[in-house]
Amino acid sequence: DAYIRGGVYYKADGNTGTVNVNTSASTLISWMNNTIYANGTGWSQTATTVNVAKTGYYMVVFNGRLTSGAIRTNVIFRFNVNGTDLTNDMALNNYVRFDSGNTEASVNLTAFLLLSAGDDIGVSGQQEGNAGTVNLNKEQASLSLVLVG
Repeated sequence: DAYIRGGVYYKADGNTGTVNVNTSASTLISWMNNTIYANGTGWSQTATTVNVAKTGYYMVVFNGRLTSGAIRTNVIFRFNVNGTDLTNDMALNNYVRFDSGNTEASVNLTAFLLLSAGDDIGVSGQQEGNAGTVNLNKEQASLSLVLVG
């Protein structure tokens, strides 16, 4: 049986502006701020990662809004644990067409991960389509970790 034992939600409240996520090399996204909604203690964060407080299986969810003025861009998003990109679960279809008024896309990435206390988890982005700036809107992005087992 699945059950929710606790979790944490990171929201970029007050962290306005954008960050370019369409880079040629996979790069941890620097977008988080100090708003932490946590069940339990021991959670901490940097601008790019969350430090896990308790070992267990987590449902990890990243959501964001992308904008671009470049033609046919696509960014791959991955969860990154302790400096290593995970390749089993990726958001691959974050295509911004930039035609007929289409300048936006959304990114949604969910995975169930076994994380250990002390692990650092973040989100990385990497260019797959055309070059050009693709902005992640910081105030419209979030990362959730829910301990499910």
